[in-house]
Amino acid sequence: MEKEVKTFDAIVIGSGPGGYLAAILFAQKGLSTAIIEKGDFGGTCLNRGCIPTKALLKEATFLEEAIKSGMIKKSEDILSFFKKAMEKKDIAIQQVVGGLRNLLNRDRITIFQGEASFIEPHTLQVLRDGTSIEPIHSDRIIIATGAALKEESQLGRDGKKVI
Repeated sequence: MEKEVKTFDAIVIGSGPGGYLAAILFAQKGLSTAIIEKGDFGGTCLNRGCIPTKALLKEATFLEEAIKSGMIKKSEDILSFFKKAMEKKDIAIQQVVGGLRNLLNRDRITIFQGEASFIEPHTLQVLRDGTSIEPIHSDRIIIATGAALKEESQLGRDGKKVI
């Protein structure tokens, strides 16, 4: 038996800063909106980039001041501080991602956890563990899956020209 195709006014693939902002803007204009994320909700920025980096930089500044002032002297104290810093970073990520989920829920955005795959120009299937869980359709689809760095060897560098 074929699964019924759900139709949305807009679908966004990717829940990083570009994706979640697009989804929120669509929803605020009154469009029924879905967002699909295959990895960590909030993308690289919220989970492994901007948010954790800023949280750890803040803690590193505190550690530097504590060492300079003589409050921390032993390596065990530094390790303990580092463990607490990592816990604070994880809490910061959870708070930001939780806040993002609240915004999406507030705007009635349907969230799909899985991988998006086109089966027709305006129809996607959402895959979880390689199995289609949901076919969805929209005339407006934004692909906001972020970017990945290329290895230097993939750039075809010849040593003479800068890209």
